[in-house]
Amino acid sequence: MTTTFSPGAACAGAGKPCAWRLAGLVLLALAGCSSLPKVQVDTLAIAVSMQANQDTPIAVDAVLVRNPQLLDALLGLPSAKWFAQRDQWRRDHPEDITVVSFEVVPGQQIAAAPFPFGGKRGAGVVVFADYQTPGAHRVRLDTGPAHALLLLGDQDLSVQAAR
Repeated sequence: MTTTFSPGAACAGAGKPCAWRLAGLVLLALAGCSSLPKVQVDTLAIAVSMQANQDTPIAVDAVLVRNPQLLDALLGLPSAKWFAQRDQWRRDHPEDITVVSFEVVPGQQIAAAPFPFGGKRGAGVVVFADYQTPGAHRVRLDTGPAHALLLLGDQDLSVQAAR
């Protein structure tokens, strides 16, 4: 016995044309995106310790994540793995992550500037710093403070309210 799928048959007798059902599914999908919270960080300043990362430059990635399950996975990922697999993560999840990359040097101070993801919707923002020492070297940066200061210390990073 052979069964054939007919797109029209799926809606037959349902009382609504298929176009209306499809439109409803699209609206539900869009509503799901808009239900994500907005990033609460408006500005970001950066301060790098004089002896940060054994006195070598530090690659830093800010990652806007739109999928809550993917956010959980990234929050469990040490920065060394993120940087080793970053290109693959981007290929595997092109619609779910946006990355802003930069590099800082020991002693560098960057004045507050608009945060690239400020006001955007997402499940969260994770900042990874590529330190040479073992450790997680990541912070979550999406729920504030509104005026954030990213501190890149000698061996790890943190976030606090900018003064």
